[in-house]
Amino acid sequence: RSKRSLKDLLPTKTTDQGNRCQCAHQKDKKCWNFCQADKELRAQSTMQKGVKDFKKGKPCPKLGKKCIYQQLVEGRKLRRLEAISNSIKTSFRVAKLKAELYRDQ
Repeated sequence: RSKRSLKDLLPTKTTDQGNRCQCAHQKDKKCWNFCQADKELRAQSTMQKGVKDFKKGKPCPKLGKKCIYQQLVEGRKLRRLEAISNSIKTSFRVAKLKAELYRDQ
């Protein structure tokens, strides 16, 4: 089986904001998808996402304080759950990277 990447850049090199890796073959789509994923945001800010969710929320039939307050509470609950979910995902990624690092040594 051919090696997918030529060179993996260490996370300690924060000055270089290039790709995570360089693919050995230009036509290897899986490698390119993996290497290009670093350009995207890993975890979206919960505040930005919360604003979008609030806009998608159920419209109040009348602009009463109770309805608007309930929408704000639901939005905060969603943002809190998303923040916890992002934290769990990040900790699993860190554990996976640590395992790979120790495996290579």
